[in-house]
This record gives sequence, structure tokens and C-alpha cells, in this order.
Amino acid sequence: MQTALTNVDLVRVDVDDFDEELRAAGMLEDTLPWFYKVDATLHPVDAISAGEWDENVPVNMAPVLHSFLAGTLRARRDPTGTVL
Repeated sequence: MQTALTNVDLVRVDVDDFDEELRAAGMLEDTLPWFYKVDATLHPVDAISAGEWDENVPVNMAPVLHSFLAGTLRARRDPTGTVL
């Protein structure tokens, strides 16, 4: 996971505390976790969810996150986590 998330700023957001702001940004989902790429104005430009891997464990998540962050993840398992 450390290699997959190198040079990435992670922001963990409490979905209860920031419900209104997340809805306004189109970033509130029913399932977790979700990872968003945001542009310079903090608008989401791409997203990926736990639907892209099996159990939420590093060995499953890291390769998918690495490809997603590198921009090389083409075939998506979860169609809801596509380019916004």
C-alpha cells in the first residue's frame, strides 16, 4: 500500500460531519471506501471504489490503487467508479 500511495495526499473525511459538502461535490457514496482524484479546484475527476477488488485488504487493494493512480486502470469491475 505504501508503494501504491507514494506521492498521494490522502484525506479521510467523516461522512457524517461533511454530509452536505460531500453531496454538493458529488462525492457521497453508499459504500466505502471510495478514492477520488480531484483537480486543482477540488472537483472530482475520477473515482474508484471497493467494487474494484475483493476483500478490503492491502494485497487486494494495492495493485488496483497503483494502476488507478498511475492512470493505467482501463477495465473496471465496478461501473459506478468511472471517470466522472
